[in-house]
Amino acid sequence: MHRLAVVRNLSAVIPRMSVVLGHPFQLRLEDYHALKEGKFDVLGEHSVYNRDVMDSIMKKDVVYLAVLRKPVSQLASTFHHYGIERKYRMRARGSVSNNPVENFLLNPWRRVPKPYRDGRNTPYSKYRNWQATEMGFPLGLSDNKAATRDWIHSTGREFFFVIILEHFDESMVMLRRLMCWEVKDIIYLRPSLSRSYKYKAKPPSEQALRNHRNFSAVDYALHEYWNASLWRRISKQGVDFHEEVAAYKQINSDAASYCEMASKEGVPPKVFPQTKWSARFEIDPLFCKLLNLFTVEIRNLLFYTMQAQGRLKQFQKESEKLHQYTIKWQDVVKHNFQRIASKKSKKKHKG
Repeated sequence: MHRLAVVRNLSAVIPRMSVVLGHPFQLRLEDYHALKEGKFDVLGEHSVYNRDVMDSIMKKDVVYLAVLRKPVSQLASTFHHYGIERKYRMRARGSVSNNPVENFLLNPWRRVPKPYRDGRNTPYSKYRNWQATEMGFPLGLSDNKAATRDWIHSTGREFFFVIILEHFDESMVMLRRLMCWEVKDIIYLRPSLSRSYKYKAKPPSEQALRNHRNFSAVDYALHEYWNASLWRRISKQGVDFHEEVAAYKQINSDAASYCEMASKEGVPPKVFPQTKWSARFEIDPLFCKLLNLFTVEIRNLLFYTMQAQGRLKQFQKESEKLHQYTIKWQDVVKHNFQRIASKKSKKKHKG
């Protein structure tokens, strides 16, 4: 989403005080850099879905997307990202595993802390139905089966498409077709998709999984609903859909190989021939730099670009001092990569 915003010179919602947009709470005006005029094209940050709030800052023709993954793998990722794993190591009496997720799921009802709350007394939990909460589910209804069922069906009307992480390539090809994008728009480098940690490849026991399914029933039902939706859509696409997925995987592989060499001077662009799914296109070392940017870096690039073009309300005076109202994204990238590299270098030196 961020890369599309850079390449197409779109206005993106950029956090002000954090790397998230109010997450895990509702989005507020003070959470992002406001535009001088008009509304935003892209919101690609961690944010809790609220249709009324988001409709008020986004253009009318936007569509809403989300990403879901298997709840137990999402729980493991949460344990790793927030350092929760330290609380559930083998030091706890009765633990039978060095997998902290397994230890937690032996009895999640007993071990789970009380829900966190923000200043407006809104509860949220990193342990239970976390994905559903991010998509707008009220945590207090977690044990209400009728309300859960109605809410999950309502997401089918709220969201245009939901990516399933376990079927990422199929999801991206499906999204490309729905959005009428080019194949070049959905190229990605695989290492950016996942992080490694010791217990990632150790699935919990069957009993632990049963406990989790009961404990986070909304997340499981939500994942199953949208996974089924994905495959229903794929079944209507015809045989060539799977051919395109295979071709897409090969394009990603070729792009990764090229980008490994692209840091050397004098490397010419790589040309991808026309197929029945896409026109002929090429990628160059600059495009590889864009592919390799971390989220924080490409967010900074978007911020500098919108600031230079005078689109941000808060930085109107600063933008008047800048003379580049750039049209070509390549020029913006070349100019701002120096600022990004400088910022990264200072941070590394400071550390």
